Amino acid sequence: MPTSRYRFRPAELESVAYYHVTSRVVDRRFILEAAEREELIKQMRRYEALGGLRVVTYCIMSNHFHILVEVPPRPAVDGPLFTEGAWLRHIQRSLGMGKADEFRRLFEMYRENGCEAVIAEVMASYEKRMFSVSCFMQNVKQAFSAWYNKRNGRQGTLWEEAFRSVLVEGAGPSLATMAAYIDLNPVRAKLVEDPADYLWSGYGEAMAGALGAKARAGLAIVGKILGVEAAHSKGPEASAPWELVAARYRLWLFGEGQEVHGSDVSPARAGFRLEEIEKVHAEGGKLSQGQMLRLKVNYFTRGGIFGSAGFINAVFESVRDRFGKHRKTGARKLKGVDAGELRVLRDLQRGVG
Repeated sequence: MPTSRYRFRPAELESVAYYHVTSRVVDRRFILEAAEREELIKQMRRYEALGGLRVVTYCIMSNHFHILVEVPPRPAVDGPLFTEGAWLRHIQRSLGMGKADEFRRLFEMYRENGCEAVIAEVMASYEKRMFSVSCFMQNVKQAFSAWYNKRNGRQGTLWEEAFRSVLVEGAGPSLATMAAYIDLNPVRAKLVEDPADYLWSGYGEAMAGALGAKARAGLAIVGKILGVEAAHSKGPEASAPWELVAARYRLWLFGEGQEVHGSDVSPARAGFRLEEIEKVHAEGGKLSQGQMLRLKVNYFTRGGIFGSAGFINAVFESVRDRFGKHRKTGARKLKGVDAGELRVLRDLQRGVG
């Protein structure tokens, strides 16, 4: 039976992979208050940098969190990725000056004792954990757990399970749809009326001003998918001015976030009233071209892979041996949901809503 964590990389399909990862506090306790959310974001940013990844967007709720993360392929090089000096600078940028100085002193001690070979082993052990969504999540959760347990004088596990992940297609509407799902969590939970007002999300951080530079860089990836390109591109990392990205993404959010009154096949869901959506569109431009999906929570957290049928079937064939002999194709329609051409890998039988 397929697991809730699909960590294989469709190397033959894309140069990068995107994952929606989620984790919940043990016993579903509501312990993530303002200080805890700030610390969790801090650890997320540290290990994002350490692992060579990029957070597209995220949302920290009171008992769980969502992160949409871009995972580049490991560089195809012989030998180490960094010289010693470059590696120490990488540690300083990600984990801070104190940690880099700690390694400098450690390396000096190894040299003084004739153990210089150990330096390469230490660097290699860190490099091995780069470009990995599993290592990223393990680092973030362990670091936060250590901080929380020390702060509260407790011991033991803090998280309900390792984590769940869904592989998301990086082309077409799939990535933008998943980003909107994550940033709309506080609206669905009726915590805020406008997703820009929620401080502990990628969209909220990006809208907070200059301090949201990393969040803005992540959402620029979604901006490109939505058709916002840099006027004078200078390579794959070039992106359009934030004002253009923000306007287009806000239209997309309000299009994706319309409230649902409920029916026999689709439960009611909090969201934006039609007049609120019309107001945003009147202020920001044309109606978003994204379909008004009624995607349900479990498809975003347990669907395995999210994207077009072609994308899912290609990944399915590359890992065919992981599935039963009676499984012929990978892509499955979303039950009870008008999702257009979007598909998932897991055919959820129960607990769809």
